[in-house]
Amino acid sequence: MSVPDSVTDPPRTADPADRMDERHTTVWDLTGAPHPVRHARQVVLDQLAEHINDPGRLEDLAVMISEAATNATIHAPGP
Repeated sequence: MSVPDSVTDPPRTADPADRMDERHTTVWDLTGAPHPVRHARQVVLDQLAEHINDPGRLEDLAVMISEAATNATIHAPGP
């Protein structure tokens, strides 16, 4: 399949992770937390609540965080 000349991929400079620094990254160690999904949801929501004032949006984010943390707990290899 050929790509038309007018459609090209943007140039890739570097892995986005290489461009992040500690000002834009937060890490929480949930190893050993008795309820890691609940804990993940709470620490992330606490952080986001400082920037988001819409309770409905925070509820939506709580669901997404719970889903992501549950999937990580079920499918990720152990420490």
